[in-house]
Amino acid sequence: MKTFITPAMILLFIGTAYGQESRLSVGITGSPDFYNFDFQPPEFSNFTFDTDINLSLGASARYELSDNFLLNLKILYSTRDFALDYNFRLTSPNDPLLPEVRRRTSVDLSYLDIPISVNYAFLKRSNFDLFFSAGFAPGFLVADDETLIYEDGRREKANDLTFNLNSFIISGFLGAGIRYHVIDRLAIVLEPQYRHFFNRISDDGYEDDTPRLFSVAIGAEIKL
Repeated sequence: MKTFITPAMILLFIGTAYGQESRLSVGITGSPDFYNFDFQPPEFSNFTFDTDINLSLGASARYELSDNFLLNLKILYSTRDFALDYNFRLTSPNDPLLPEVRRRTSVDLSYLDIPISVNYAFLKRSNFDLFFSAGFAPGFLVADDETLIYEDGRREKANDLTFNLNSFIISGFLGAGIRYHVIDRLAIVLEPQYRHFFNRISDDGYEDDTPRLFSVAIGAEIKL
């Protein structure tokens, strides 16, 4: 009798598990990222900073804790590129010192970001959800590259701005978004987000405050 009951219980458990609706969704996501590094060059300096439009790309996973609360995890490759532009005045285009005059220093930074958030769906309809999100995002520096560009177009590697980078940064964020259900198990997600960093990307003294970021993430997810 026991020999019969044990396999029957296993089959019943498997059948019940597969019969339940999955709470896990996985997907891909990406966003343009607009940073404010708050660089503060010294007074009367002959250079200014310029921040590029950066991007994040990666994967996401979402688990439904309840009907309204969801736990969201992303793993992102994120860039934080910026440049320093020099404002030297040349007295003559034939100046023999022209080849040695600096024009720009370009810095390319790459991070592995792991945003973790709780989403609250405050409005749910048959084909879309509206939600708020809040969480934190540790970031790990994975690559850095600095290029010095001269007036004659010559380029060379440098480390004037990347010698004192922080390999770990952390931020907190708030967001809101919409999850539109294209079909039963496929959804498109749009999520504007504001992020505030708790430490700087560098300790070289040019940042007067910690960075801030505004992004608009768009992605697709499939319920398993």
